[in-house]
Amino acid sequence: MTHPTQSGHGMGRKFFGNVAVRAVFQVFSAFAGLLLLPILLRALGSEGYGVWSQIGVTVTLFAPMLTLRLDDALTRYLAGLSTAEERSQAFFSSLTAVGLLVSATVLVGLPLRGQLSSAMFADSSFAGLVPLFLARLALRASFSLVAAYYRARSYIRLSTSLQGLMTVAELAGMYLILIVAGGGVADALLYLACLDGLMILLVIGDVLRRERRVAISSRVLRRFLRYSLPLIPTVFLYWIVNSSDRYVIVHFIGLKEAGVYSAAYSLSQVVKILVMPISFVLLPEVSALWERGQKHESERRIAYSLRLYLLVAMPAMAGIAAVGAQLLVLMGTSQFAVDASLLALLAAGELCVGIYQIYVYRILLREKTWLLTIVFAVLAGLNLVLNFILVPVMGILGAAAATFASYALQAVFVLAFGRKVLGMAIEPSWLARVALASGCIYGLASLMPGSGLVGLVGRVLGGVVLYGILVFALGIVKREEVRSLLSR
Repeated sequence: MTHPTQSGHGMGRKFFGNVAVRAVFQVFSAFAGLLLLPILLRALGSEGYGVWSQIGVTVTLFAPMLTLRLDDALTRYLAGLSTAEERSQAFFSSLTAVGLLVSATVLVGLPLRGQLSSAMFADSSFAGLVPLFLARLALRASFSLVAAYYRARSYIRLSTSLQGLMTVAELAGMYLILIVAGGGVADALLYLACLDGLMILLVIGDVLRRERRVAISSRVLRRFLRYSLPLIPTVFLYWIVNSSDRYVIVHFIGLKEAGVYSAAYSLSQVVKILVMPISFVLLPEVSALWERGQKHESERRIAYSLRLYLLVAMPAMAGIAAVGAQLLVLMGTSQFAVDASLLALLAAGELCVGIYQIYVYRILLREKTWLLTIVFAVLAGLNLVLNFILVPVMGILGAAAATFASYALQAVFVLAFGRKVLGMAIEPSWLARVALASGCIYGLASLMPGSGLVGLVGRVLGGVVLYGILVFALGIVKREEVRSLLSR
């Protein structure tokens, strides 16, 4: 077995530097999200936040469909294209296809406002929000496509700066619109649509400046679609696994309970956010290695990325389980009080999602995208059955249990597929030590005295300090590993 230190060093400073840049952004983004959540909760209330979250989960479903998953194809292949002509053909062919599809979607959706409102909110009185929802959907899909250019070219710092700017603009705008001006859901949706539109124009202009041409190729588009189209069914199936519980809750229990559950779900996603800087940098890196024939190095980087993720995600999961319920009430109001077990289930599920998001790249590199359709068909069926059984009986706790079961099975699949390289990074004794350190965090945060914001901050800081000590005391990370990495 390759020693962890040696393999980890092989990944290089550039990779870890890019991960560090994305990690700083994700910390900032998570902090901004924590600031935005109480703005939404207090300004909109549980029912209004239920409407907001329904729009959000519906955009999550249809935006990737409208991209035809060509953003994934760009990320997979653009790194291997050497000429401006080829890159221009890849980008603008994909953009043309997506532009035509989103335009057709808006034109078809506008006359169906009442039906869409009933489907999304179980109430046709929200039909006035549907045009804004369609605009948000079309622009989100378009932005996902154009932003993939930066990721595919490994312009990590530029991409991060753009997203950071959008995060600041979103937070500031939402505060001004919802708190200062007393606006509502419609005003917020209009602002976000305008922000997305502006950013799309900026990115397209920058691509033109870099590549200096507009070129469209049906041959390139056909190649990309052969890769991306098999992924489209997984969008719907993955959405069922991730977001259909909100629809089940709305129709069985109501918008208020959906709002409470969505708030808890948003908080638990702090665990999944930790994988984003790793996965964002990882795919273009391993794709380039794979195309150059360095398949072993590509797989080794995937294995060690999982190790890095677990190192930070397991203690985060423990922290959310310990203090998440208290934090949710502090950010919102007593309307958002939930049982701690709900947060524990959701946080554990998000840990499994992070594992999937790293190891699924072994499947994507081999272009076996059809496997994901089969897997998510099984997961979607399981998730729907569990939600319809558990939600009427257990309420939102049943939805959390169904979510955890689905996410756990999803992680088991990708780990089973990658079992041959898993040992490069994860030894049982190492994993046990991380679990022990995370358990200590949970115990400390649960037992420390104090209430309110001051007490909560004390628990969080105490957990961070304790974990830092245990990481070195238990040999989870060795000092020589840190020194060697920093010296490269």
